[in-house]
Amino acid sequence: MIRTTLAHLHVAALSHAGMSGKKNEDRYAISSYLLGNDDPRPAVFAVVADGIGGHRAGEVAAELAVNYITKGISESTGRKPVKSLENAIQLASQAIASHSAGNDNETGMGATCACAWVIE
Repeated sequence: MIRTTLAHLHVAALSHAGMSGKKNEDRYAISSYLLGNDDPRPAVFAVVADGIGGHRAGEVAAELAVNYITKGISESTGRKPVKSLENAIQLASQAIASHSAGNDNETGMGATCACAWVIE
């Protein structure tokens, strides 16, 4: 896929820590693409992740999830969205597990995520 600054959708995002005043563990990314030179249809990909409550370093896990999922999608062809998304989420899961295993203060960290991929 080809990264572009021109999106075919108007998209906005906002995150708030909530009334508890605790650390905001939400992370998100929104990216616009063209599927390819031979298929110039526009696509928008969005991912939001939230650290799992009660676990250490949720904000780190959420950041890793967003970064690795976005990276996996941007490196895909866009031709098989479901398979590309499965691969990207697996990549993120492996990165979180590896990071967690290598950092005693972040053992057991995790995040939940939701993704949307809109192709015109």
